Amino acid sequence: MAKYRVLDKEELGAFEKEFVEFLVINSITTDDWVKIKNSDQDRTKHIISLFSDVIFEKLMRQTQYLIRRSKHNIACFHYQANQVVLVGLETEDKDLDLLQISGDGDIPTKGVSIYNSTKSYDKQREIEMFEMLNNGAEISDGQLYKTLCLGLA
Repeated sequence: MAKYRVLDKEELGAFEKEFVEFLVINSITTDDWVKIKNSDQDRTKHIISLFSDVIFEKLMRQTQYLIRRSKHNIACFHYQANQVVLVGLETEDKDLDLLQISGDGDIPTKGVSIYNSTKSYDKQREIEMFEMLNNGAEISDGQLYKTLCLGLA
């Protein structure tokens, strides 16, 4: 069973080169892979599941920032080694649309509040990030997070 989730067929196709390398590292030749695919569905699923975990683990380890946006709230997360730091922006002004904010200094000062918090991980860092992604967050370059942090200083 996958630690994260199993890549779908399209995603697997995008990682074809990496999958071939994964097979080689695991001493599975091209002929062996063809035989496994044709005769042992359980083993095929297991190998693809292991490969999926490798891909997601690498992605999660390389990622530091996530963001979750709505019209009236932006939550920016910085996933550090031992904790996640949240910096957010919210408004109750129905005329403000926070989805329009890019982080290049265009943050409105009227009708918004900035909030922050810090939380230690309950689970492995990468698992918590993956769960956030599955709940609507997106990977971010961290620019808006950094801009909002300046607003707290």
